[in-house]
Amino acid sequence: MSRTHDLNEEIDVNTIAVSEKGNKVFVEIIKDLETAIPNMSLNDWKDILLHATFESFNETLTHKEEIGQNIWEGVRSIYDNKEKIVSDLCDSTMALIDKYYAKGFTNALSEDFETVKQYAENSKDDAMKKLEGFYNLSREEKIEILAIVVLTLLVFFASAGGLDLEGGMPDLDITFLGIGGHRNIFFHSIIIGLGFEFLLRFVTHLINACYKHLPESHNKTWDVINNIITKSEKYSVMALWVGVGAHLLKDAKVFDGRIKPYAGLPGSHPMGFHKVLLASNAFASAIFSWHKQ
Repeated sequence: MSRTHDLNEEIDVNTIAVSEKGNKVFVEIIKDLETAIPNMSLNDWKDILLHATFESFNETLTHKEEIGQNIWEGVRSIYDNKEKIVSDLCDSTMALIDKYYAKGFTNALSEDFETVKQYAENSKDDAMKKLEGFYNLSREEKIEILAIVVLTLLVFFASAGGLDLEGGMPDLDITFLGIGGHRNIFFHSIIIGLGFEFLLRFVTHLINACYKHLPESHNKTWDVINNIITKSEKYSVMALWVGVGAHLLKDAKVFDGRIKPYAGLPGSHPMGFHKVLLASNAFASAIFSWHKQ
């Protein structure tokens, strides 16, 4: 059978789109693929896969290197300025004490309360201005922002495991290893996050590469899809790490006596070891969610 066979014979488009216009767009998207794929040689696919693999691996490592450098610079800055930091902290504390002593506790507290209230009102005004700015955007811009938000939320819940933080990426160990392998170190640590971050970046690069091979007369929906996928990559990576971190922190149950310990670790370890290891990986996941603005 030809690689360019009509996919519409196999796919009932009415089960995918609910309007005639939607069906037409879907059919055109499929036809674009039918045109592009046969024109891509084996070497083209090799180049695409190698490029996507290299770029994804490089970006994953570079991202962690940037985080490490920022942490190191922050720690070094605190150490280099430790005397000034302590001095400023002492001065601020003394100024606060003098203020409450001079104005009286009730008056000073009321003044601080008004400051906090004013800050909250200013924050509300800023939020309303941003909301108004969103309403003033074009239809296309609104769709793009909402699509990115939806994709980000989907990635978060896929990694965290839903509102109850059960399931998700860490609990894939049950699927692959059975219930006896639950809390496997490779799944309940930053290792699972690194693997899925690489996969997410790889899929993004793969879509970008395939997009470049589409015919010039391709359906404009491809432009929207490629643009949204590219722009949402950073936020999806952030959501992935926040989700993994939230799941691991929940599993750590820091304030509970006992938890389900790690499975498959060599040696015997106290319950505190497992709790600290889970919490540490949750903290590392939170750090890895950082991105430059």
